[in-house]
Amino acid sequence: MVCSSFPILLLFILTSTVQSISRPGETVSSRDYKRRIGGKGANQAVAIARAGGAVDFYGTIGKDGEWLKAELKNHGMNIHGIIISEVGIHFP
Repeated sequence: MVCSSFPILLLFILTSTVQSISRPGETVSSRDYKRRIGGKGANQAVAIARAGGAVDFYGTIGKDGEWLKAELKNHGMNIHGIIISEVGIHFP
């Protein structure tokens, strides 16, 4: 068994579906959008879980990111180490 501990960046990726690429000065509305988990650590954790490995995910997310926790669980990860923070984090 291999066990490692390293800082993980957990992000969400927002992708939009558009009919065409906009031209300079043009506004194009999207027809659809999807939120997905991402970030180097999250992507690696998903790959390990899909390959049948055991993944324990630890970290802190805001209340607005509870869907991230559900997504990680849907990928078969142990999410008991994820804490929902009541305090927002602001970067300068």
